[in-house]
This record gives sequence, structure tokens and C-alpha cells, in this order.
Amino acid sequence: MLALHSCEPVSSGGQILEEPFDDNKLGWIEENTGSHYLDIANGYYRMLSRDSSARRSSSGSLTGSYLVNLPKEYSIESSIKLIESKDEKGHFGIILLGASIEYTISIYSSGWILFTEYDYNLDSIYTMNSKYIEPNDNSISDIKLDIDLSSYELEINNVKVGEGEFKMEPRYWRDLRFYTSTESAIAIDYLKIKK
Repeated sequence: MLALHSCEPVSSGGQILEEPFDDNKLGWIEENTGSHYLDIANGYYRMLSRDSSARRSSSGSLTGSYLVNLPKEYSIESSIKLIESKDEKGHFGIILLGASIEYTISIYSSGWILFTEYDYNLDSIYTMNSKYIEPNDNSISDIKLDIDLSSYELEINNVKVGEGEFKMEPRYWRDLRFYTSTESAIAIDYLKIKK
């Protein structure tokens, strides 16, 4: 179906979280339904979105303690491989949820990267950054989001996508979720949060 490191939050050496998906101590959702398939196997968190009527499938962990009381400066890093996509409109990435604001890093199979902000109070979406990056042959996207108080800088595959300001100081996230668009599949290699 999908082709194709124990984990606990660690604070020594600047690591807040090192999740290599060798097991499921953080309680990442695993299920097999008509809408999607989610599992951890062979060091990957794998996600397949099956429901053609849905916009996307997303999932997070049941343990969110690593998202609480973050330092003023930190980085979020992950590596995601696109396994399958119906067309060039297929996309995947990371969703960061605040109390009333959602930030989404979207990587399109065509090469476009979008970083968007959705404000639930205003019911509005704003594109903070966009950039075209030539897709690599192995379909792997290395994501790095550096945060300093309310400022950020986003890189994909060591290419700067953009920088800017959050509406809030992101030291507490309500959730961090991976997602993939309808009829596409991804394999997440790791998730790291570093001081």
C-alpha cells in the first residue's frame, strides 16, 4: 500500500523532542478506515488519504506535552517523503494550531511551497510566504521552521522560503499535526524540536 530511533521528549543537549518513529510512545493515531490509513512502521509515520470527497487527512499525537512552555527560541524540523499523489495539486505538510490561529506549511508536488495563517476569529486565510522550489528526485522535503519570540524563518531543503511574524508568541501550541491532501500518501521520517 505504501512503499517504502525509542522516542521520549528530551531536554539535554538542546533537544526538546526527538521522534524517529521507531515506536509509538507519544500516541500517534494509527487507524485503517475508508477515509485514511495511518500507521508507524519501519521508522516512518505513514499516512494515506483515501476519501476523494475530503480535502485532506491529518493526524497528531495524543501526548502534546512537548508543545507546552517552549523556549523563546527553538526550531521545528521534519523530513517527509511524498509516496503518491493524484496530480500536481497534491500537497502535504505540517499544521500548527494555536488557540484561535492555525499555521500551515504546505508543500505541493508541483514544487510550490505555501505558508499560511488561518484566523478562526476573523474566518480569514492569509498567505505569509510562497516560493517555488524545484522538486528533488527522491520526493523528500526537509522542513525547518526557526522561531524567535514571534519571528520565524522557514526553509525547505535548505532553501529559504521566507520569514515574517506570527500574530502571537508561539511558546504553546494546542497541537502539531501532519497532513496529506486527498488521494495522496506520505511517510514522515522524523520530527525534532530543538533549542
